[in-house]
Amino acid sequence: YIEIFNASEGSLDLEGLILATSRADGVSPKSHRFVEGSVNAEGYFVVWNASAVAMPCYVDYSYC
Repeated sequence: YIEIFNASEGSLDLEGLILATSRADGVSPKSHRFVEGSVNAEGYFVVWNASAVAMPCYVDYSYC
């Protein structure tokens, strides 16, 4: 999982944010564009790479 922290004083809209990953050598690049989500001021948003059905209650978004 990944935690996104909003250090600002206002809400942050995550729609359109692109999460990009790859191996250290640049092989197997993957990306995901967020279709929804927001982080309250000084709040956390937890992102998870698993089925939405299997998400624990503390996870806010699945990109599986």
